[in-house]
Amino acid sequence: MTDLNTTNTLSNPLNRWITYGIWLMITLIYIPIPAVPGTLITFTLFILSLYSMNNETRGFALMCFAAPVLGALFFVLHIPLTAYFICLFLGLVFLRNYIKSSLNINEEFIYFGLLVIIFLIAYLYGPQHSYSNFKLIYIISIGFCSIIYWKVYCQSPKLQSLVLAQFLCLISLLFIYIAFDFYPFKHPAHIFDLDFFRSSFSFIKKSTDMVLTYHSVGIPAMMGIALILSSFELSKLRKRNVVTLLLPLIILLLIAQARQAIFGTFIILFIRLIIDTRISLDKKIWFSVILAFASLLILTNLKSKAIEGSMNATTLSQSLNRDYDNAFKILETDFILGKGLGGFSTNGARAYPHNLFLELFCELGMVGTLLIVMIVFVPLVVKPDRFRLLTISNFYALPLIVAIFIRSMMSSDLIDSITLITAIIVISKTQTN
Repeated sequence: MTDLNTTNTLSNPLNRWITYGIWLMITLIYIPIPAVPGTLITFTLFILSLYSMNNETRGFALMCFAAPVLGALFFVLHIPLTAYFICLFLGLVFLRNYIKSSLNINEEFIYFGLLVIIFLIAYLYGPQHSYSNFKLIYIISIGFCSIIYWKVYCQSPKLQSLVLAQFLCLISLLFIYIAFDFYPFKHPAHIFDLDFFRSSFSFIKKSTDMVLTYHSVGIPAMMGIALILSSFELSKLRKRNVVTLLLPLIILLLIAQARQAIFGTFIILFIRLIIDTRISLDKKIWFSVILAFASLLILTNLKSKAIEGSMNATTLSQSLNRDYDNAFKILETDFILGKGLGGFSTNGARAYPHNLFLELFCELGMVGTLLIVMIVFVPLVVKPDRFRLLTISNFYALPLIVAIFIRSMMSSDLIDSITLITAIIVISKTQTN
């Protein structure tokens, strides 16, 4: 593949045609045509999106975003390949010239090496079952590779955030069409039917082992919106090619009915407002009030069982649809050192409390968690200018990091959340513009 585009726009003719394809596939969700191979068409758009990127953007997209959807596709097609390692390898191939010429990651590797020592110690006193082994291997391999792509994210002058947002839109769409083509998901009954995807998932999962959830659709859509909002010049959001991408992302966000993605998008919008030093305090206050009012209005009037369930919940666990009882029991008995890496699982199957800090406390205890906080989070907090970090490509780094933080607080385990940890390490060591 060659670099077709080095600018952060969607003006490339291929990107415009990809946007037309996105709208076509959105339309076919509501007006399905029998025998149309939705997965094949969407996957073709997915490949074309990768082709439209320059090498640095392509490498970042493969390493940071592509593995879950390719893993789902391999699973339903019975292809015996590991998507994570394929994406990491291909990403490194596309980033090889940048790595040779521009990348200096010595300090970040040292900090991550300290984390690896902590994880290794926790592994040694943990259960050492299949999940522990799997977890340790993935944390180390993904962690080291993610330091490389986060450095590219912050320091490459060629990274195309808008093209990445388009790619994330296609990931959400591809998950939807995998659900339609390989599982008995129903299409919406009408244009205002926002519960069709989540309701189908809730019904089908009772009898079928699925490789996707409504989060698979909602989280990439939230991240795509975050990348659009990260633009330094907010005037770009009014451009037609940006609006025609933002609208499908919002539609996919609503289709997913993933509460963390919907609430998270409001949080990202608020944070984007706060970190912009060009906006006066008075305007920030007014915009915050308007945003809060709009959020409340949307959440109270949106006809969604998922949103209504959160609004009517009487406990935090009910509101988040998470059972934290096992996590709190572990904290009562193993608060100091935890149960070791992977110790939340009692039988070697993948299990975790769906919250990064709860997982750290359960498996590394107070001692390990405090060490990680001191190594990773304290250096960022003591340098508040890092929250306003502009990448070399002139967009804010924080919105996407916040999206990954929200995912880590509500749905991921350390295998996924290690990318949040390495992102914070890189940001805390990157010079502000």
